[in-house]
Amino acid sequence: MEERELLSKEQYFAKIERQSTLSARNHKTAVKSFEGFFVECTMLIKEQPLQILADFTDYLVKQNLHPRTISGYVNRVRKYFRLCFGIKLDDDDFKDFLSLPKILEQSLTPITKSEIRLIIENTNKPRRKALIWFIVSTGARISEALQVKVKDIDFDVTPALVTLPIEITKGKKATRFQYLTRECTPLIRTLCNGMNSDQCIFTDARDVYSANVFEHSSLHTVLKNLKLDEKYEHNGRLKKSFHSMRAFTSSQIYNNTRDSEYAHAYLGHDTYLKQYLRKTPKERTQMFKEIEPALMIFGETMVNNDQEIKEQYEKEIEEIKGKMEKYKILDGILDKIEQPKLESLLENLSK
Repeated sequence: MEERELLSKEQYFAKIERQSTLSARNHKTAVKSFEGFFVECTMLIKEQPLQILADFTDYLVKQNLHPRTISGYVNRVRKYFRLCFGIKLDDDDFKDFLSLPKILEQSLTPITKSEIRLIIENTNKPRRKALIWFIVSTGARISEALQVKVKDIDFDVTPALVTLPIEITKGKKATRFQYLTRECTPLIRTLCNGMNSDQCIFTDARDVYSANVFEHSSLHTVLKNLKLDEKYEHNGRLKKSFHSMRAFTSSQIYNNTRDSEYAHAYLGHDTYLKQYLRKTPKERTQMFKEIEPALMIFGETMVNNDQEIKEQYEKEIEEIKGKMEKYKILDGILDKIEQPKLESLLENLSK
């Protein structure tokens, strides 16, 4: 059999980045951590790959990283070995030789509609209120929502149509079409009126990873103030999070339709997505109208004052302009934070 051509480290990262910028960043972090460990390693990768990965695992454990983070690092380095060194490790040998920390699972606690209402009411910035509403309406992942641009929402149809381009979806499997509930449409439309068509609606951060960190941190602050910041013992993650809001959307759809395939498809789960996308726009719109009341957080009593929202947002923009230099300094500080620590911060605050 002809030997497969190996990738350089740069080609390896570029290959992953074509699929997902966030995934590429995680791979870079894992490889950088491995290189820090390997500086003091006397073994050769091609001669003792399993022993090296086993020692790397022990190295990560001593850093007190979460078991899920350790597993992610080791498996990414395993892929790095395969593509850049031509070392393909047998699954059984890998499992027998390595002793990865056990990831304990625990029953998940659902977030309630009243809790989401509290979070929205206690989130001061209109842009962040809109982000939460957007995720509940569309079931989009936080990483997808932060990349949505003004041109991706059509407010001239009812309900407002959101297009999630294939480039920003997880795995880049397909372009998705979601909708906004009528209670959150006025706020998001008002925000969009003050932006250009290519501007991201919910963030001005330089990249989606940084935006992720900022938004999770901001949500954590609100949760803490509301005493809703309880964490799971098995993984240290917040019980109430952007991820649990997405799960709320799925649960509401299933509870009101008893159609699990539609609930999965609406969230963009690949196995179910194709059937949903084969439906006509009219059929998809009608399906959403039937489940829209279940996704309304404040119900029919919610009244959106466009002028008040606009004034709030314009004030926010002025504050941002006045603090741009401070943001630049903060970006510089973020650049200097070691990647494992930054990833660990996101791990603790995220879904």
